Amino acid sequence: MSRMIKIGSSGKVVMKLQRLLRDKGFLTGMADGAFGPGTHAALVSFQKANNLLDDGIAGKRTWEELRGNHVDPWQLTAQDIARAADTLGVEIAAIKAVSEVESSGGGFVKEGQPKVLFERHWMNRRLNSRGLTLAADLGRSERPDIVNTSTGGYRGGSHEWTRLQTARKLSDEAALESASYGRYQLMGFHWDNLGYPSIQDFVEKHSTNEGHQLDGFVKFILADARLLKALKSKDWPTFARVYNGPAYAKNKYDQKMAAAYERHTLN
Repeated sequence: MSRMIKIGSSGKVVMKLQRLLRDKGFLTGMADGAFGPGTHAALVSFQKANNLLDDGIAGKRTWEELRGNHVDPWQLTAQDIARAADTLGVEIAAIKAVSEVESSGGGFVKEGQPKVLFERHWMNRRLNSRGLTLAADLGRSERPDIVNTSTGGYRGGSHEWTRLQTARKLSDEAALESASYGRYQLMGFHWDNLGYPSIQDFVEKHSTNEGHQLDGFVKFILADARLLKALKSKDWPTFARVYNGPAYAKNKYDQKMAAAYERHTLN
């Protein structure tokens, strides 16, 4: 699988991208292996012409379309982004910026399986909040990788699904509430506050497609006036602090969003 590349990338993979864009009539000149403004503009034009998310980033779906292969139906579209921007009353470029920075390559591991991150410390909290103290005690004693008072135990990728499924044997609802899901990594325990009828419905929606994941993100922003105000004003430090937590500066989320926004305003 070709890796995700964007403006500033270079090398043979960029040359491959440029040749494909040139073959399809979106780029002129030689394939020099440097992803500059010309390649970016050509890629955006190709994405717009093929109903793809026109973010100027060559991710899996764009590569598949360039090669003429089947496009995964569960991935985010330009219409999804436009709908979210209209609902929130913000710029499309602002939604694209957050989507780019938060996605880390998309919202799915494979079809029907959204990207998840299971949080063992939240499992401990959710069990106790439900009065399942014996299950919490047993989990901490026998499976500290699943139930713990501290963070950690992450295995990444599809292995996080294995951790989640193991946790569900202790309590289905507590386990589902203790993971974050999809492209925007929303924690399951937010389901009630966001208007989902159940945690199971929240997970089902996030397992359908990235459009539903974006809908969850929109609900999350509407539920927090600080986030909505920051997104409207492009106050990236405030948005990143509220959305990503106090470690946002260390991870440079605000700087990454600001740079992505500036780039997407040129699309």
